[in-house]
Amino acid sequence: RRDVAKKATKKSDKAAPHTRQRLVKTGETRRYGGIPCTVYKAYVGQSRRSPKSELCVATRRDAKISEADYQALMAMNRYQGKMSELAQRGSGFLAFLISDYVAKNVDGVVIYATSYTPATELSLASVSRRPVPAAVFQIPGGYKKEKVF
Repeated sequence: RRDVAKKATKKSDKAAPHTRQRLVKTGETRRYGGIPCTVYKAYVGQSRRSPKSELCVATRRDAKISEADYQALMAMNRYQGKMSELAQRGSGFLAFLISDYVAKNVDGVVIYATSYTPATELSLASVSRRPVPAAVFQIPGGYKKEKVF
């Protein structure tokens, strides 16, 4: 097994114990939706024995994602991470998402994820390469911009 967590920085050294994160590459491989992926165990807090979640990460090429689409996906992940960091400041542990940590520390696409507490499982079932209708990106009538923070 190989610990892929980056060396601690002064900022993460000061993080609350429940937000310290560690990702371990297990060496196991699987397939979801016909796509090969590498299994990682995610640990949060002081625990070194009990992972909080398990992830399977595919390379961009194995997932057959274009470089442009992959960069767009990574940009969305970075934005989600920033939103989670803001929420964490106000809500603490409840706003913590291991996916934010994965997006910053693993090069690839998460195609399977399970959380042990609470029990949740997400898995890629199939891949479709059809264009998305423009209407999907339209803001529904009646919605207005609100300032959250």
